[in-house]
Amino acid sequence: MPGPPGGYGPPQSQEVSAGYRRRAGVLLWLAVAVAGFMVVAFVAGIVFLVKADTDVDAAAYGCLALFLWFGIAAAIPVLPAPGIPAIVMTRRVRQQGRLGHDAVYRGLKAGEQ
Repeated sequence: MPGPPGGYGPPQSQEVSAGYRRRAGVLLWLAVAVAGFMVVAFVAGIVFLVKADTDVDAAAYGCLALFLWFGIAAAIPVLPAPGIPAIVMTRRVRQQGRLGHDAVYRGLKAGEQ
């Protein structure tokens, strides 16, 4: 059974703009920064607990460690907010770069007919 004139093809993806690439990079670095702050806060919390355990007069460091860990617990839902879109956007940018700009469907040019 013959198909429609010109045939049918799957929809082609559009070219990724420079603004899209920039936003993907910003979101990715924002997620990395949030994760980095969480790691630093965790390590500082452990250090504060050790310091509070060694000296009775430094018990305030234990409270500071608890506040840091509450901050980490509050930041856990914040981390996927920029992280997941950044991963999806960066994957699309890399796929577009791997395919090259010529992989985007642009139709026949005047000289190619």
